[in-house]
Amino acid sequence: MITNKNLLIACAMIFCSPAHARRAPLIPDNGELRICGKEVCNAFFETIKNGTLPEAAEEDVKYMAEAKNLTSLDLSWETLGTFPSEIGLLKNLKTLQIKLKRSVPLPSEVIALDSLEELEFQSDLAFRDTVPLGITQMTNLKKLKISHSQLNSLPPEMINLQELRELNLENNNFTEIPEVLFKLQKLESLRLKSNNLKSVPQEIKEIKNLKIMDMSSNQFDNFPDAICELFCLTNLDLSWNQVEEIPKEIGNLTSLEQLDLSRNKISTVPYSIAKLKNLALLDLCCNKITHIPKEISELGSLEFLGLYNNKLRVIPHDISKLTNLTTLNLRLNNIVSIPPEIFTSLKKLKKLWLDGNDLIFIPAEVITSNDL
Repeated sequence: MITNKNLLIACAMIFCSPAHARRAPLIPDNGELRICGKEVCNAFFETIKNGTLPEAAEEDVKYMAEAKNLTSLDLSWETLGTFPSEIGLLKNLKTLQIKLKRSVPLPSEVIALDSLEELEFQSDLAFRDTVPLGITQMTNLKKLKISHSQLNSLPPEMINLQELRELNLENNNFTEIPEVLFKLQKLESLRLKSNNLKSVPQEIKEIKNLKIMDMSSNQFDNFPDAICELFCLTNLDLSWNQVEEIPKEIGNLTSLEQLDLSRNKISTVPYSIAKLKNLALLDLCCNKITHIPKEISELGSLEFLGLYNNKLRVIPHDISKLTNLTTLNLRLNNIVSIPPEIFTSLKKLKKLWLDGNDLIFIPAEVITSNDL
């Protein structure tokens, strides 16, 4: 995976071949290369291609030998009109990020990269309707991202990707979750943000190892009951939907560490939420919540509690038992008073928002706190 740390920006560091007067990026020692700029990108592929020719200049042969050590290549900074087949020469490549102008077939040389584990596409029009079958032949893939590509279906051949751990299909046109995904037994992360989903079928529970699910910015009116049978979930994001009620079965998800239900139409919080003992983040901002059950005090691992922009008038005293809380957002509610013990007991509290309420006075404990 390409990270900002120890990253060489190819548009700034260049290599000149005297034989061909091209400007190609230096190959970093850590094997991770990010290329920006059309000229630099073209020079990179031209140089490695020429480095394989019988009459190649010595500099190009050396450059090609260095390029073969690349493990990560990020081409997402430059929109490409074609999928360079020269990528297939980089036999040690594990991670590839690419941005395309339009739908183009995957070169057979790229499909044959046995070492490739992470593949990421970014484009407005990279693929229409479904993914190219070539991807389904890349059976060693562990991470696949295809975003902003107008996808609305997946081919049944996706079942070949049995090593897939992470799948990101955000910003597409899916109206339902493709059935073939339920056969990917090793899948741990599924991101379908910004699609047109309205429901989650019961078959989702067949993905027994699923830990991360992002269904934000879809068209859910109800909290999908099937999600409550994904017992390994640690992160669930259903923000920016139209959900009106949290089912009591939410208490089944005892592995949850982060739950984001912000920007929905939720009015009540079920008592069963107290069963989520591992929850560190609970975001309920921008809903219609009028009451917080006292059982919330049983969430001993909670560090972040977001209740911004709701309809709360009273804060239960039991919140003072959330001794690991570092962030509490209560702004833009109808709160009249704050129990002083909240501030004397929450020793780890660093961030507190109270503006936009009907507070008659601010407890002295808040004013004198050295931590807030």
